[in-house]
Amino acid sequence: MKIFNLSLQRTGTQSFHKLMSTKVNSLHYVDNDFLQYTKTESELWEYYRNTYIESDYIAFSDFPVPIFLDNLFSEFKNSKFIFFTRPKEDWVRSIKIHKDKSIANFMNNSIDDIFYKKYINKSFIELKEDDFCNAYDLYHLDIEKYKDNILMLNLNDSPKFISRRISNYVGIKFDINYPSFDYFKSI
Repeated sequence: MKIFNLSLQRTGTQSFHKLMSTKVNSLHYVDNDFLQYTKTESELWEYYRNTYIESDYIAFSDFPVPIFLDNLFSEFKNSKFIFFTRPKEDWVRSIKIHKDKSIANFMNNSIDDIFYKKYINKSFIELKEDDFCNAYDLYHLDIEKYKDNILMLNLNDSPKFISRRISNYVGIKFDINYPSFDYFKSI
């Protein structure tokens, strides 16, 4: 069984990874270095699937997972899918700070670019507040197509509640509550 956190970055992906890592081999984000091996979204999917999903990793979160929503539901139907949401205005505020603090990492092609070009045809460093709002809305519409097969969680729920819901859904008993881990403490 594979477990995919379909959430956008800045929506608890690191906390999910920390929780899952207590019991299974978990992968959070993939370094942009692997983009050198791929040129198209289909090549990126093939590389990610063959290199990471078909390895000993069980849980996956953050980019490029959201890029492959349709592929995941098509090829990994028996997996567990989890989606965290948070209010759009909170997410936009957080992602803008993330962008400002990380701008040096996004000067060239990045995994983030692939996602944002897919949804709003702009690279990450070009994005303004309205663009982030549009990307959020469009991605949430795509999530709606699969909502009957996804454990939907609100990032603002209590850590104990989140842990219990994830535990019941994936069949793993966690010894800790959903951790509140934030790479950028100020966000």
